[in-house]
Amino acid sequence: MVSANTLCKKLLNVNHAVIEDANFYDDQDGVCHLRIHARTDKWHQDDCPFCHRRCHRYDQKSDQPRTWRS
Repeated sequence: MVSANTLCKKLLNVNHAVIEDANFYDDQDGVCHLRIHARTDKWHQDDCPFCHRRCHRYDQKSDQPRTWRS
């Protein structure tokens, strides 16, 4: 049996991420959504998305969550 974390990573096709939480919620229209809270793992957190080299100034941490829609 596969874990929920592994299933979320496979569905999103993310290899270097840590799934922190996943939950379902309903919006005002009654549509059910899946919200996944994820972050990059420690080894790859400073990687440039273009050249994949370490770049400590590329992406700064923020308290605001980022949202991707598909």
